Amino acid sequence: MDIFWSLIFLILNYPLFRSAAADISSKYYAKDMHSGERHTIEQEISDRMNSILNKKGFTIEAVLLKSISLPSGLNQAIEAKLRAEQDAQRMEFTNKQEVLEATRKSIQADGYAKALIIGAKGEREIAEIRAQGKAKAVTIEAEAQAAANHLMSKSLTPMIIQSKQVDAYEALYKSSNTKVIITDGKTPLLGLPSGK
Repeated sequence: MDIFWSLIFLILNYPLFRSAAADISSKYYAKDMHSGERHTIEQEISDRMNSILNKKGFTIEAVLLKSISLPSGLNQAIEAKLRAEQDAQRMEFTNKQEVLEATRKSIQADGYAKALIIGAKGEREIAEIRAQGKAKAVTIEAEAQAAANHLMSKSLTPMIIQSKQVDAYEALYKSSNTKVIITDGKTPLLGLPSGK
């Protein structure tokens, strides 16, 4: 019996349902009824109905907007607009991805350029170190040669020099090549045949 009276009550209050649905729906765009706002609209209609019917002993548990009838042209316009918004969001996402990729490539190129600069700087420093090492080696060799020459000049006597000259002339004499010997005449030439 309670169900019977409940149905009678609902039939009598049908205009109340329509009025609440119309009032709440008028606050939103038609596209909102086809989007995530649909749940919000349903909740607001339920709250409005409960504020009126709770006083009479009825509680609305849920309002479901199952079938929304709009003029066909409006439906098509809403669907076209939703598709356009989705396309715009897709393009925005694609653009963000491209910007991120360009940023990544720029960072990678900067890193590569810095690595080349560091590598070139390292090679230049290595070349400088090698050049300094070679210069130091040449300096050390020259100093050693100068020290050796100094020691030799101290130890050379006129007799040793004369002996060395004789050895050199003798080596020239034994050679089969043509020879021209120019001297100051003070050094004796030993072992050379006279008349040649």
